[in-house]
Parts: sequence; structure tokens; C-alpha cells
Amino acid sequence: MNDKIGKHYLEDALYTFRYYKTLAERAFAQIGDEDFFKTLDEESNSIAVNMKHMAGHAVSLDRLSNHRW
Repeated sequence: MNDKIGKHYLEDALYTFRYYKTLAERAFAQIGDEDFFKTLDEESNSIAVNMKHMAGHAVSLDRLSNHRW
């Protein structure tokens, strides 16, 4: 039974990831290259900075998941 739960969880996680990836790609298609680096004010981050943070977090999680405890 655990294999079924794990398989379902993985399928759901991949579906959700692909859904949000598609949403992001559609949003990025609506802005120009220069807009990736604009900020709303001096206290906010640009889209590019947010993407960099998210990518770094994903790499960190990947390294953590491959760690042998």
C-alpha cells in the first residue's frame, strides 16, 4: 500500500509542478526582457531575483533529498 501512496504523491507533485511551470511561462511571455529586472520600489525584489532565489532553494532541496542520513 505504501508504494501506491508514494506513486500517487509523486504523480500529484509532478502534475502540480508542471501546472505552476506553465503558469509562470505564460506570465513571462507577457512581459519584456527589461521587466524581469524592474522593482516596484527600493524594498522589493525583481522577478529575476525572485527566480534566482527559487532556483537556489530548489537546488538546496535536491541536495538535501540526496543526502544519506
